[in-house]
Parts: sequence; C-alpha cells; structure tokens
Amino acid sequence: MNWPGLFIDSDAWTGIREWDGRIENARDLRDSYRALPFRLVPNAETLIIGPGGGPDVVAALASGAHKVTAVEMNPLMLKFVRHYGPRAANLYDRPDVETIQSEGRNFISRTDRKFDVILLGFVDSWASVASGGLSLSENYLYTAEAFRDYYNHLTDNGMLVILRWDSDVPRLVSNSVANLGATEAGQRIVTLMEKNSAPNQPAQMLFMLRKRPFTAAELSEIRDKWTLANPLIMPGGPAPALIGDVLAGRMTLTQYEAESPRFVGPVKDDSPFYFAIERPYRMPSGIANSLLKWLLGPSIGMLAVFAGFGRPRRASFGPYASSVVYFAALGFGFIAIELALLQHLILLVGHPIFTLSVLLFTLLAMGGIGSAISQRVPLWLACVGVAVIAGVQAIALPHLVPALLWLPLWARIACAMALIAPLGLVMGMPFPSGLRQTGSGSLPEPPFYWGLNGIMSVIGSIVTVFVALMLGFQAAMLVGGACYVLAALASRRAFPAAVV
Repeated sequence: MNWPGLFIDSDAWTGIREWDGRIENARDLRDSYRALPFRLVPNAETLIIGPGGGPDVVAALASGAHKVTAVEMNPLMLKFVRHYGPRAANLYDRPDVETIQSEGRNFISRTDRKFDVILLGFVDSWASVASGGLSLSENYLYTAEAFRDYYNHLTDNGMLVILRWDSDVPRLVSNSVANLGATEAGQRIVTLMEKNSAPNQPAQMLFMLRKRPFTAAELSEIRDKWTLANPLIMPGGPAPALIGDVLAGRMTLTQYEAESPRFVGPVKDDSPFYFAIERPYRMPSGIANSLLKWLLGPSIGMLAVFAGFGRPRRASFGPYASSVVYFAALGFGFIAIELALLQHLILLVGHPIFTLSVLLFTLLAMGGIGSAISQRVPLWLACVGVAVIAGVQAIALPHLVPALLWLPLWARIACAMALIAPLGLVMGMPFPSGLRQTGSGSLPEPPFYWGLNGIMSVIGSIVTVFVALMLGFQAAMLVGGACYVLAALASRRAFPAAVV
C-alpha cells in the first residue's frame, strides 16, 4: 500500500492510507503497534484528536471500532484527505466516521459524550524541534486540566491513549498523578515502548491511562502476548526509578521534580508549556542565552543610551526621570497584559488565529475610544484602572475560561470581546494623556517617548516569555498590572499639572 504524505511544516507530516474501504484489507494496521490498545476495548467508540491524514482512524476501524469521531482543527487537512476521494476510501465521509472541525481541547470541554478510547497521536508540530523552539510553544492538549477532561469523558471501561516518545513519559505520569493521586494512577497506567521501529526512526511510546484499574488478565496479556512492545510501566511491574517511587507513593511530585535533572512536574493551563523541560529557564540554554545576550541585552543597552542622551539641556532631572519611568512602564505593562490575555483567550476561543483577530480588533477599537476620552479621566486614575482590571482578570480568568468552554463559538467570541473591552478602553488612556504633557519644560518631544515605548515593548515581550514559562500567565498579567501602578506613581512627579 502507498501512503501519500503531506508535509505541514518542516518535519511535521501526515500520511493518507490508500485503501479500498474494506476492513479486511487493513489488517496490517489492525496488527500494528499503534493499534494495540484497541485489543483491550473491542467494538470501541473512539475519539481521535488531531487525526491528520487518518492512519489512526483506519487503525481504529480495522481493530473493530464501531464509530470513530475525528476532531481536526485544520480545515485544509480535512480538504486534503477528501481530495483523494475513493483512493482514500472516502475516509472522512464514511458513515462510521464523524469529522468535527474544532480544536480538540475545546471540543472535549463542550461535548457531553463519552468514549471507550480517546487517542492523541503526535498532535504537535516538529518544525521547531531542531532549534529547541518547541519549548516555547504552548499546548493545551497535554495539561493536567486536559487530562481531567479526557478522563471524565471516558466510559467506565474506557482508556486515554497517547502516542509519543519516551521523553514524554515523566510529564504524562505527573499529569495523571496530579488528577488521580499516586495510588489510583499507579493502578491505571501502562506505558509501552515499540520493539521494532522503522530504520533511522526512534521507537515510539504508547501511554495508556484506564478509567478503571487494569485487571491481572489484561496485564498478563500485555506482558506475554503483545510481542510488538516492551513494557516500560505496569501496575505491580516495571517502572523507571523515580517514576516508580512516585506511583508507589514513596515520593511526592514536588520531590520528584526536585530530584530530576529536568522539569518533570504536571503541566497546568496557566503555563501550558509541555515541552519546556530544560533547567533553569525551561527552554534550551542556547535559546535562553540568545534571547538574553543578543536581544534583551542590546535592548536594555539601547534603553540606557536613549534615556541618558534624551534629556533636554537644563532640564530638571526629577520630572524627566519620572517621565522615562512612566512611559517605560506603559510599554512593558501593555505588552505583558496583552500577551497573557491572548493566551487565556486561545483556550476560550479555540483557535489562535481567531483569538488574535478578536484580541487585536477589540483592543485597538476600545483603545481608540479610550484615547478619545482620555482628557476626561485623570491620568493616574486611568493607570490604576488598568492595574485593577488586569489584576481581577488575572485571578478570575483561570476559573472563568473553563466554565465558558461549553458555549458555541459565537458566544465564546462575544465573551472574549466582553473581557477585552474594559481593559482596552482604559489601556488606551495613559499613553495619549502622558504625551499631551510632553514637549515643554523638562520633557522631550513626543517622538522620544514613542521610541522609548517601543524599546520597552521589546524588553517586555522577552521578559514576559520568561515569566510565563517559569511562573505562568497569571503572574505575567499581574506583572503587567504592577507596571501600571508604577506608572501611576511616576506620573505624580512627571506630570504634576495633570494629576488632578
């Protein structure tokens, strides 16, 4: 059989099975390594998140699944498979295959259906792996909260199956333990390693989390009859040293992470950087050093030169320095809040492109209105308003967003706009209010502050990445709010005539 392939970006690719649609002619996939879990759940109703070209869909059907629900975010992927028509057995138009165009996490949060098997097979892009840039890519499919959603949507005999690499095992186990506790997770996790991988390809890992404990008969079958795989983790059986201690309750997740050379703890929605495992910055040292040395360092140097030589002659140092702090804080704070808000809303809206469009449109539109009415609001009050709203949303959004995921897309977009609008309105006020006070006395002309604000936006973007990776988006948003508090304090010295 031939497998036409589509390369999505760099090494990220998916294949399409050339197939006549008859189950008996897909026995090779039924007997393949990735189809092993279906032996434990006959006649399964299956959910496949990120099916791509459909090999897992065919494997599920060939293994006896009576229905497969394929949730694919990329409409072009569905079009690509349908383009092959009969050559691909009209896979995504079969009566036993339901295709849903949606982001997987968003779908599982909205549906009330339960499944016998929920399968995720390499649902991410390899495009940045070579440089290590994948560690900066957030992924809400592999967080502890996502695992809880998957687990709650399993039937009593159901199973979550994740196909990835052995390096993923620590975090998959940690996510499971974070939700179920060590004792329960230890009875429900089986992890296998592929025996005979393709030439020049690393062996694949199969992670299975069952809704109920594995039975002795099932464990015996896996150990003795599954000749395509080697057990890596089994209840009462083998387990890597530290992971075995965690599942046995001899070590907490905090102790496990402290003793591991990499970050191996559970991944949260607040910092969904599943691939961020390198110490100390949660990203490869090469990327971290490049950001610090070649981007952040020169930006800070440019800021120092800018501030040092921008002071008008005979100008009073105090008001000038305060104005520099004021506009620097606005530049940093704005980008920090914007980036943190974007990440929260990606989970809500369900698609990064939609989210970015909604965020930019609403933020700019409301910011323009805020700018137009800024003369009516005391400058310091506008800054405090941003800080208060940002602080409230930073605390509320991690709880509010999951509660809104059940809504249809139009309602989630409306909620996103309602959340952005008050922030956009008040964030549009401080900058023009400050600019109106410049260009006389001790303060330079407005173009100087435009440049200063731009430099701080770059610095703020870099620092926000580090804060989000190490502390989470909530902390990043609170840092942005704190910058507006600093701006409010600086405004009293920089623009005393405007502080009324």
